[in-house]
Amino acid sequence: MNSNIQNEKIELLTDEWLIVGIDVGSEKHFARMFNNRKIELSRKALGFENDEKGFALLNGWISNQLRTSGMKYVMCAMEPTGHYWYNLAGYLQTQGMVVVHVNPSHVKKSKEFDDNNPSKNDRKDPKTIAGLVTEGRYMFPYMPEGIYASIMDLNNMRMRATESLVIVKNRLARWFSIYFPEFTSVFGDLKAKSARLLLAETPLPEDVVKLGAEGVNQIFRNAKLRAVGMKKAPHTHPASLRSMQEVLGDMMGGFPVPGPDPGQPTLYVATMESMNRGAGVLAYPGFLDEAAEKLGGSFFILPSSIHELLFLQDNGTMDRHELTAMVRSINAAEVSPEDQLSDNVYHYDGKDRVFELAEKYDARKAERQKNKYTAEISVYFSSAR
Repeated sequence: MNSNIQNEKIELLTDEWLIVGIDVGSEKHFARMFNNRKIELSRKALGFENDEKGFALLNGWISNQLRTSGMKYVMCAMEPTGHYWYNLAGYLQTQGMVVVHVNPSHVKKSKEFDDNNPSKNDRKDPKTIAGLVTEGRYMFPYMPEGIYASIMDLNNMRMRATESLVIVKNRLARWFSIYFPEFTSVFGDLKAKSARLLLAETPLPEDVVKLGAEGVNQIFRNAKLRAVGMKKAPHTHPASLRSMQEVLGDMMGGFPVPGPDPGQPTLYVATMESMNRGAGVLAYPGFLDEAAEKLGGSFFILPSSIHELLFLQDNGTMDRHELTAMVRSINAAEVSPEDQLSDNVYHYDGKDRVFELAEKYDARKAERQKNKYTAEISVYFSSAR
């Protein structure tokens, strides 16, 4: 962390600030209160449920402390644990409190300073979290609203579904390693039609032996497949561009996912059919033009990870600053460092066929508007002479 920024965060916390460290759980949270010198003001940790009644209990607890201590401001700190902090953070903000995040890795490393024990403890964690705040090791979370909140929710849903898909793929890899290790040496892509056809008929090595070479070839001939096996053509990685609703629907076994509200832009997922390092489709010749045609014009490009990109229709209402803040928030809290692609937002101008940083597109658009205005003024004065 930049030392100047850290010092500014420390200086912000005067004697008027009450610091509340909160250990976030799936159903129950725990909180402890401290002043800016890390002196505890609460007698014991407060346990409260992750619902409206529990939030009201926390609010009353904090309000009582403000009345008795004379403090004016409240900073509530927590780890960005999955989605469990969303409702709590939203409630605290409506009550006029400041919500900040601490890095989970910092919490883990700092735990053993107090009792030489790094184990998790509902009472110890809130103190560790508050201690990091007093040291200036906190950050302000990005809390999107409106369409930006919808985009973030959809992206989080997709990331969770992708994680589930990875678990299933790992189980398949384990199954092949144990029961059919030769299979992956013949078929590099287990999603290939030829691989799926063979597995459907011969899921185990002894089934292949029983069927024989002629029987295996007959399976491929019946499906009218050619050049299958060790001499098959080099594997290609075709691009995939589908709406977020389609992608989530497939991941959920065909479960219908509602589309965007009327007037809101549609979000698309650009990747390869293998969904592995799919962000490379950006370099495919003609892919951006095809995407512009499918999306109906220009669009923003959000670098979700090295495995996929998110394309968002540019309907003239999107704010690049909001989009950039969202991308950086997701990278910081959701995407592992090795999978992060970029913290920037890009734009593709479907009319001029220009791919560029979103900020450069805004500057180019402003310059174009300026030139247009200048030309109109020039024509006006010329006609007035």
